Amino acid sequence: IVSQRRGEVLVDQDEMRPNTIRAHLPVAESFGFDTFLKKKTGGRAFLSMQYSHHQQYPGSPLQKNSMQYTTVMEMRKAKGLRSDIPMWTDLVDKL
Repeated sequence: IVSQRRGEVLVDQDEMRPNTIRAHLPVAESFGFDTFLKKKTGGRAFLSMQYSHHQQYPGSPLQKNSMQYTTVMEMRKAKGLRSDIPMWTDLVDKL
């Protein structure tokens, strides 16, 4: 279930808490995860989340078909911006 949301399972058994799974899940994938988890487990599972760390996406935002590029294009579309990524020279003041 975690891997379906680009998550990574760290520990699937804890001595202190049996039937507990520790995993990292990207913030973007965490929205609606509670509902998703309950649906997949028939309501038998529940979760508790806490922030852990930042991690950089693999690839480059300028490389087509990379995860960064896909995310940038989705954000540009959602904000109503042009689909082409501006070069740094387009952003420099031209006096």
